[in-house]
Amino acid sequence: MLREMRPSRIHLIVLFGIAILSVSLLQVIGEAVVISKSVLRFDAQPGTSEETLLTVANNEESGISVRVRLIDWDDTPDGRTLLFAPGSIERSCSSWIEYAPQAFDLRPGQKQEVHVTINVPSSAVGTYWAALLVDKPAQPDAPPEGGIRAKTQFLIKIYQTSLPAGTTGKIGRVVVRGLDPLWVTLQFANTGETLMEDVSATATLQDRTGQTLGELSSDPFSVLPGRTVDVALVSSIHMQVPGVYLVTGVADYGADYLVAGQVALQIKPLSLSPIGGSLNIPTDLDGDGLYEDIDGDGKLTEADLTLYTSNLDDRCITRNKRAFDYNNDGEITQDDVALLQTMLSRQLKHIGE
Repeated sequence: MLREMRPSRIHLIVLFGIAILSVSLLQVIGEAVVISKSVLRFDAQPGTSEETLLTVANNEESGISVRVRLIDWDDTPDGRTLLFAPGSIERSCSSWIEYAPQAFDLRPGQKQEVHVTINVPSSAVGTYWAALLVDKPAQPDAPPEGGIRAKTQFLIKIYQTSLPAGTTGKIGRVVVRGLDPLWVTLQFANTGETLMEDVSATATLQDRTGQTLGELSSDPFSVLPGRTVDVALVSSIHMQVPGVYLVTGVADYGADYLVAGQVALQIKPLSLSPIGGSLNIPTDLDGDGLYEDIDGDGKLTEADLTLYTSNLDDRCITRNKRAFDYNNDGEITQDDVALLQTMLSRQLKHIGE
């Protein structure tokens, strides 16, 4: 049986052996070419075949050429989708798939059915995957985008799941990323043989007495078999009070039990000192826990930005990260410099008004 899933957007594409300029997981190519399905789901038993149809419609005012290609794809822990030549992925089902036609022309208003068949070997267990890449090459007389004549492409993911198969998962680690507000990443691994969907993750924050101070949650997510994802859990909790805390991450993937992981969080009191050649300690001008007045003269100026930029490795900054981590990612980097620059620019604009 075939089932539909909502399309989602690829964050980054890396393609080996296939030239690709842009891919969008949407049901409309260029708002004029419509494809009937965004995902194909097969659940054929080992040793059997299953087929379905895709419909490609041309809603443009001129004729177009369409090409359909078979490819492999894989997900990375940080949410990117990578594309590869067919047969590159260990659990690829690209060699099981037949489809036709592979290229065709469409007049305005015309539709074309693409027949897709999967032939599952008798040894298959669990979920395998591949994709069809449908593209409409750029017209020869189309104006180039950035010096390149871009073509529009559409990725149709294909899943084949043969049951019964094992479904198991585990949490690898829980990492505190930012404190103001508190957010963590939970590493979840699909250690089974089937695609996991609608996995949910939560984390609770407790003080040293065991009192729960808050809970973090994520949107539902999916995990391919044998793959790991880093799930972000964000809260509205501002961690500015020194102390020892416990963060417990829990994942629910539909089994009869939950999987969990923990990390201890220690927030030390700030120990500020003058930075660089300044004579004063930094100050928090608006009481939000971030010390933007680097030279401690009671105002945010260009001098603060210069002092901060040239002293990122100063002992005061490295030992008191939470006071100078403006983008709340747990690290002091050039991104924090850019954010302090933005703060200064906004202040100058406000003064100018």
